[in-house]
Amino acid sequence: MINPSSKPTLIKLGGSLLTTPHLNSWLNLLSTQQNIILIAGGGIFADSVRTAQQLCPFSEQAAHEMALLAMSQYALLLQDICKKLQPFTSLEELEKILEEKQAIPIWHPTKLCTEYAAEIAASWKMTSDSLAAWLAKKIGANRLILIKSAPCPAEFSLETLVAQGLVDELFPHYAADLNIRLFSQEEFVRCGEYLNTPPLLKGEVKHYAVVFSKRFRINA
Repeated sequence: MINPSSKPTLIKLGGSLLTTPHLNSWLNLLSTQQNIILIAGGGIFADSVRTAQQLCPFSEQAAHEMALLAMSQYALLLQDICKKLQPFTSLEELEKILEEKQAIPIWHPTKLCTEYAAEIAASWKMTSDSLAAWLAKKIGANRLILIKSAPCPAEFSLETLVAQGLVDELFPHYAADLNIRLFSQEEFVRCGEYLNTPPLLKGEVKHYAVVFSKRFRINA
């Protein structure tokens, strides 16, 4: 189990940020942080799965498994850019990396998502944002940060994020009770400052795209 006295922060890096010229400097910034976990989106790798399914229809289960591999492809790309990133596929591997404090863990999701398949929707309705929220809950993370290419609203409900296409439609369910913050790529430089501030207290809502999502919880 993850040490409850040092709960990590999860950072999900959107796949659409692959082409930003700032990607290397962002990874350098993240590599200086402690007690964080990086989650890669699917990006163009997941888009290729969608395209393939349109050209040659196959099951949602197969598409789901391929989309998980797409996240691993993006993770491998990020690992090649930033040598401090170390992959993990299980909770035991994650715990070991966090305890050693020598690397930044980055998630390859297939093994865990197969182990906990009953908790995870095998559908395009669930993207890497909801998977990041699921993992954050599973390990009892302090907070979840989503880095987006699109502008992020200063104040929001989870339903508003869905309506604006910033997260998938299952995100309100998986993100309920999590301490969440969104940063656009223009705001990313502020992410380092935010990581060095204490997490919100339970139930507290802060301005500038910080929400404690219990306030907007929906019934599963």
